[in-house]
Amino acid sequence: SKMAAVADACLECDKKFTSKDYCIQCNENCGGLFHKRCCGVESEKMKLILKGNEKFVCKSCLACAESEVMGDENVSKDIKMQEFLKIVQELNVKRRELENENKMLKKRVENLENENHKACCKENRGEANKETISERVNINSKSCLNSTVVNTNKTFAQTLKQTKNDVLIVKQIDKNNADSSKMVSELKEKVDPVNLNVGVKGKKKISNGGIAVYCESGKDVQILKSEVENKLGEEYQVLIPEGRKPQFKIVSIMDDLTEQDIIKCLVAHNKQIMDKEDGQNAI
Repeated sequence: SKMAAVADACLECDKKFTSKDYCIQCNENCGGLFHKRCCGVESEKMKLILKGNEKFVCKSCLACAESEVMGDENVSKDIKMQEFLKIVQELNVKRRELENENKMLKKRVENLENENHKACCKENRGEANKETISERVNINSKSCLNSTVVNTNKTFAQTLKQTKNDVLIVKQIDKNNADSSKMVSELKEKVDPVNLNVGVKGKKKISNGGIAVYCESGKDVQILKSEVENKLGEEYQVLIPEGRKPQFKIVSIMDDLTEQDIIKCLVAHNKQIMDKEDGQNAI
């Protein structure tokens, strides 16, 4: 602060200073003089300015300083925007390149898949598709079991479930003098099933002068065979007939069904008998 000259005027109110007025000079570019009352500064701050502890800056210089700062910020924003737009442009170029590469890769994959498909078709040509056959076996197994059966009215299950006959065959060694009636009499006389504890269901005459004795079990057949051989072995031949496995013929089978496929059908639709020994051995 200083005592103002008479010729000087306040830049704020344009009034000239008197010899008694205090003036405050701006410490920025303008260097203008202001009445103390025209500075627009609070009293506490004015005290610091008058003591020289703080500089005074007029409103015009403050506005100029703020304008310069804002200008610098705007310039900085413009530069950043230009850099951002450049980056976006580069990214767009890169994106288009990647899209083109992706299209080329998809095309190559499609070509490889087509080639692989053609190779598989060529390799499998003329051969039955095993997976398809398996599905047809599971779905249409009933159809294969309904095929025509020749020379029998029994089903496969009925054939396997039929009772096995435990039979003993007795024949005369001398076929020229075969006499079944005589044979029956000698058996009754020399072989007593009651004493042997053997169950006999019955007997019947067979060809060539022999007889068939039907027993309760296979064990009874063995006991009776041993007894007949001991008592009448010199005159009679004692045989246990070999059991024949039941068989039937199935026709009109689909060409693409294998033997294992047919067996699978039979087992699937005859589970109630497949757990038995005869059923397992029949296939």
